Amino acid sequence: MNVLETIKERMSSLPRTQKKAASYFYDNWEKVAYLSTSEVSAATGLSQATIVRATVSLGFGGFVDFQESLREFIQHRLSTVHRLDRSQKIVQTKKNSDQELIGSLFQKLMDNLDSTYRKLNTQDLISAVKLISTARRVVVIGMRSSVAAAHYLGFNLSMIRDNVLVVSSDHGVAEALAYLSEADVAISFSFPRYTKTAVRATKTARDLGARVIAISDSSTSPIAELADIGFIAETNSLHFNHSLVAVIGLIDVLLFLLIRGRQAEAREHLANLEKQWESLGTFHRG
Repeated sequence: MNVLETIKERMSSLPRTQKKAASYFYDNWEKVAYLSTSEVSAATGLSQATIVRATVSLGFGGFVDFQESLREFIQHRLSTVHRLDRSQKIVQTKKNSDQELIGSLFQKLMDNLDSTYRKLNTQDLISAVKLISTARRVVVIGMRSSVAAAHYLGFNLSMIRDNVLVVSSDHGVAEALAYLSEADVAISFSFPRYTKTAVRATKTARDLGARVIAISDSSTSPIAELADIGFIAETNSLHFNHSLVAVIGLIDVLLFLLIRGRQAEAREHLANLEKQWESLGTFHRG
């Protein structure tokens, strides 16, 4: 049962004022997902305490938990066009100055980082670093909106260890995964709307015996359910697609911990690369 079905089913049993709040939630769910309790209070004429109590009566941990459920529902349901239209409606309702709007956009990015950190299991992170460090081969999977994250990790990882391959399109998936075994690791990125190729590639890697590390938006995402270790990155955004700021932040932490654990190997790889760059004249000299 999704969040809207939950509201509809439980609304009739609520006290009068809470029922009014729930009715507003149901009729304005896209907007409520990004409003504060004070803004909902102003729109409904109800107290902030009543707003919070209504979300608890509906079965959520509070208003923040309710909003997270709404946002997850939005991400799964809406197309990019719908997301764009929704974001513009939300911006228009706030009627902020340009400076305030830009500040709220940056605040949302910081909120994504903070939420990702709060959900992070430190031991899982250490275990992932160990798997990547000791793997014979690392395959990084990321399609469509996840391509940038996959290539960012793959590019940096290839600078500190051998046998790193990025799979970012339908082309060459079978060849990339064909010889995976229990000695290997697959790191998979996927965010709504989840692509079939990414899910199938992740499942294939697992079926071949590779350990799977998933980075997604939810513990119930298709790739998270296939993973040995999963990380949840917050990707809330006010434009038409997902924000990757927290995803890149998580990658940066992984890279730092990997380098810390294999400094000698990383230094040797980087030194060899520097020689090649110098030989090829890779970088511009002013």
